[in-house]
Amino acid sequence: MDRREFLKRCARVTGMVGVPTAAGAGFVAAYGTTEDHEIPIPGLGAAFDGYRIGYLSDMHIGPFLGDEWLAETIRRTIESDIDLLLIGGDFLWRPEAEWALLRGFARNERLAATPRAAMPAAALDQLSGMLAGRSVPDGMFGVLGNHDRWTDGALCLRELPRAGVRLLVNEAVRITRKEQQLEIYGVDDLWTGIPRKPVEERGIPRILLAHN
Repeated sequence: MDRREFLKRCARVTGMVGVPTAAGAGFVAAYGTTEDHEIPIPGLGAAFDGYRIGYLSDMHIGPFLGDEWLAETIRRTIESDIDLLLIGGDFLWRPEAEWALLRGFARNERLAATPRAAMPAAALDQLSGMLAGRSVPDGMFGVLGNHDRWTDGALCLRELPRAGVRLLVNEAVRITRKEQQLEIYGVDDLWTGIPRKPVEERGIPRILLAHN
């Protein structure tokens, strides 16, 4: 198979992955990376030649993640000519009992000044503002992570769709181009949810979106 034929069966993925702090309390903005990969997808139709998928994961939006840095990462990802945005869960940082000892490491002044009980809603409000006015041709989809359910899964399920992110909980969505399809199946979190395997259907290539 030559390179041209190989690329016809690929989707290009670009995005950011967070790295946990030594304390395990949040994610350090300085360690985030943006990468670009070509991933072969068996059976992908020629109509998806050059299809670009943006991927963000483990943002853990909270006092330790700089809001300006996150906003810039989201902007760069969406503006990198992507066709679809997938988010792999852990939108939220879970307020820890040691928060009083960690305040000196805060990078997001607004969330650092927010009472712990109100922090998850404030974090999703910040994300909504960062996504406001931005669109992706085939939409934005995500799954919940363990920190989302530990913190406030119901809040995420209610507020993220309002921000333009459709959450897939053991649910599939199909992208269609010239009568050819690509399925995205979002599976529930392994630790805190009830993951279910998708129904097997031949002839439709599938991407499994999971936090784990």
